[in-house]
Amino acid sequence: MRKSSLAEAHVRLQMIQKCITHEGEVLPFHQFDMNVGYDSGLDRVFVMWPITICHEIDETSPLYEVSKESLKTAKFEIIAILEGVVESVGSTTQARTSYLPNEVLWGKRFERLVTYQKENGDYQIDFGKFHNVQDVDTPTCSAKELEEVRYIFLKL
Repeated sequence: MRKSSLAEAHVRLQMIQKCITHEGEVLPFHQFDMNVGYDSGLDRVFVMWPITICHEIDETSPLYEVSKESLKTAKFEIIAILEGVVESVGSTTQARTSYLPNEVLWGKRFERLVTYQKENGDYQIDFGKFHNVQDVDTPTCSAKELEEVRYIFLKL
């Protein structure tokens, strides 16, 4: 098999979840786009190097009202899509994976895979840590609740 790299690679995240419109119509499989930096170009990735894709949870995020407790009973699926052009043949390819609520780890972050070796000036990637996570001090309330609490304290 010929070695080839992926050019113009970019990532998208979509959440599939039941939605009820203002008119009361039930949309059982509504697709919410989850911003991973489209406007700033952060959705573009260089696949020769490990990266972490980030979605900021703000008022436009479908995760804005999700707390650690509500995550346990939530019903959604997050689909991650990596798309790019195979350089050797010029065709577009796509890889997808998805995550259910029980696969979302609250208060965790991925361990750093890349270290700089001062003695020889090289970077080393430890793929043995690929699935490792570490604890991060994270509130258990939703981003919406946290914002409301911060607003109250600012008014005092």
